Amino acid sequence: MDEVNHYMDQILEIRHQSPEKERELCLKLLELDKTEYSRAFAHTYLADAFHSMGQLDQAMDECHMAMQLIGEEVSEYEKLSLTLNNLAGVIYIGLDDEQGALDCFFKEMEIAEQLEDYIMCSAALANIAFVYKEAGAYDKAEQTMNRAYQMAKKASDNDTNIAFSGEFYNMLKSGLALEKGEPDKALEYLEALDTLKDDPLDVPLLYASCYAQKGQREAALRELAKSWTEVEKIRNRFEKLSHYFDILDVLMTLKEYGKAEAFAQKAEVLLEKVQSAGKWTRLLDYEIKIYTAQGNEEKLDRAYELFFEYDQIFHKASRQATVKRLQKRMELQEEADRHENMEAWRDILFKRNEYDELTGVLNRRGIRKHMSAALEEAKKKQEKFTVLIIDVDFFKEFNDTYGHVEGDKCLKRVAEILKEAVSKNGMVGRYGGDEFLITITGGELTDVTQMTARIKGELKNAAILNEKSRVSEFVTVTIGGVHVTPVLSKGFSCYVEKADRVLYGLKKGFKGDFAIAEALQGDENEQGD
Repeated sequence: MDEVNHYMDQILEIRHQSPEKERELCLKLLELDKTEYSRAFAHTYLADAFHSMGQLDQAMDECHMAMQLIGEEVSEYEKLSLTLNNLAGVIYIGLDDEQGALDCFFKEMEIAEQLEDYIMCSAALANIAFVYKEAGAYDKAEQTMNRAYQMAKKASDNDTNIAFSGEFYNMLKSGLALEKGEPDKALEYLEALDTLKDDPLDVPLLYASCYAQKGQREAALRELAKSWTEVEKIRNRFEKLSHYFDILDVLMTLKEYGKAEAFAQKAEVLLEKVQSAGKWTRLLDYEIKIYTAQGNEEKLDRAYELFFEYDQIFHKASRQATVKRLQKRMELQEEADRHENMEAWRDILFKRNEYDELTGVLNRRGIRKHMSAALEEAKKKQEKFTVLIIDVDFFKEFNDTYGHVEGDKCLKRVAEILKEAVSKNGMVGRYGGDEFLITITGGELTDVTQMTARIKGELKNAAILNEKSRVSEFVTVTIGGVHVTPVLSKGFSCYVEKADRVLYGLKKGFKGDFAIAEALQGDENEQGD
């Protein structure tokens, strides 16, 4: 037994230093001892090692094995069960599965409450707030983060080494303010820091993001340069990749496309060792924007090809994961219904996560679910199917001139106009920051062109001033689309790609136009004004 405890102590000591060594020790522990606890312990930290190495499928398999061994006997395993649910939630985040992550973090909080471990409760709440933030539910994220901090302040110390200081809280609030496009408020939180001021990585990145959003290029690049070396020291591949994305966000805001391309290439090398189709699609989305700005058609074609390849893999994996979770929840439904937390979770899961919090239209998750289903239905009936991408012209200039609050109001008004124009004939989603997506099932090309004309007319009537626009004194949009009888072998992403290419062609010329292709490939006719 002393030897078993020795291995366990070694695993806990080495876990943040060498995931390869952690894996080796866990495998030796499995060979050495066959008791349920030691096996659950070994599988839990094997999952931790695989996660650090970027092997998420193996990590999740190990989590499932540990969960089967632990079962519902929380009192017997206590903190191991807390660690396991926390780790599983983090792995789900790496898999871009917010629903699975919320499930685990709520379970973690439930166990922590049973054990009266309120520091761990606050840690679980902080993780839940992170998931809400990533899903764009900023108000919910802020409320949950406040709960986490208040709970941590009231809790007595424990031996979990979990810290939730005022300094850390201000850093989290700064990051949330940046997500909401409020750099001045983010700077206020950062300037309140004390013990974290010497942080060589996270704090400079937050400052760089603030300055980038404020248009202060030199200050942003100066702060960013403080982080270059520190990022490369990170051993956990997912943590390193997350910081690469943070850096790319800043560089893209600054339009430093050369530097952004260099970091994108570094991220590609890292992703070759990481199992995450979702992370690939995010990286390739950056690359599409980089190569579009650079006018590099060859690299742009490669980025588009890879994007849609990984996008399909990601969607397939998401569907499979959803089926597995639903099967499990059906078995545990009676128990889940007794917990208020699960009720709150289902509300966020099935409603908020499919709609954009700002505009009320579908978000990317909702687009994938509902618009893809509409295409499949159109295929069955062989009805015409239309995809339109609507880009708000000179929106960055609008934000720079009038501020992000007015920018949000502008996007809300555009979304209202799009919903009114589409009515019951289709769906509207927010595809990106200032881009919207419309799908329409049925109807002729003349119906679609009349609808685009109504959109432009209503936007003109709205008279939203944009003095920095080079098209009009008011806000305008450019619309690219495709209107075809669905091809059975083509997925939804192919239609989006075609609409995006039509839009890209228009934006190279005179913004404010619209054009609609009548075929997915080739030098087809495009009707527009």
